[in-house]
Amino acid sequence: MDKKACIYFGIISKTHGTSGEILLKTNLQLNEYKKLESVFIEINNRLIPFFIDNIRQQTETNFLISFDDIKTEASARKYIGCNIYILNSDIISTTRNSDKPNTDLNLIGYLVSDIYCGVLGPVKELINIPANPLISVIYSGKEILIPNRNEFIKEISHKEKVIYCELPNGFLSINSK
Repeated sequence: MDKKACIYFGIISKTHGTSGEILLKTNLQLNEYKKLESVFIEINNRLIPFFIDNIRQQTETNFLISFDDIKTEASARKYIGCNIYILNSDIISTTRNSDKPNTDLNLIGYLVSDIYCGVLGPVKELINIPANPLISVIYSGKEILIPNRNEFIKEISHKEKVIYCELPNGFLSINSK
């Protein structure tokens, strides 16, 4: 599978129980995760499909997943530390929680486009400050910091790899001085 057709879902952090279940740590918020039929585990820089037997959300950032072909703790242990990807088409199920910023690290490199000014530039990094998360963007050769809040971030297109925002009038001129 080509990585361009997928998005990073998380990392296998440990096994859970004795029946081959794994714990996936993620920052991706899925609204309809139960509809996932398969994921891709990165093994030796290749994405290998694994079909899901069962998936359940343990916490906001942890999922417990059992696969059709992994039935023992020993076989699951081999995949600890491996990255898991899902198809871009599965990302339709993602949702932005109105109270929380999108902290998906896969947004690095996405273009940021303002509805008034057009394309601003690529995302350099996501800065997770608890009360004030920020998106660092390179704009006209300088770094600007955009609040990662729903008031500013209107839509994220994973297919186009674009973050659409609506910045207040004068926002960019304040940052460029």
